[in-house]
Amino acid sequence: MLIGDAETVARKVLYVNEVLGGLSRITFQMGVSALPPDKMLRSIELLGTRVAPIIGQELRALDRSPGASMPAQFSIDPPRHVGQR
Repeated sequence: MLIGDAETVARKVLYVNEVLGGLSRITFQMGVSALPPDKMLRSIELLGTRVAPIIGQELRALDRSPGASMPAQFSIDPPRHVGQR
């Protein structure tokens, strides 16, 4: 479960990335009944504007470190609604 401010969520994602030896994709799922729509949209916005840049910066720094074996790539797919392809 990833709960916290942007820095905390980014740190948790980076920890899971390290423990599992790298991630190729992360899917965030939020229960629609748990938050009012404006708060859910704000959470999605923060994932893209605050969390993703922190993760990307850290992974790029790791990619430049001595002994890095594979390039660190990170991107965010645009949000999709249930049933959308």
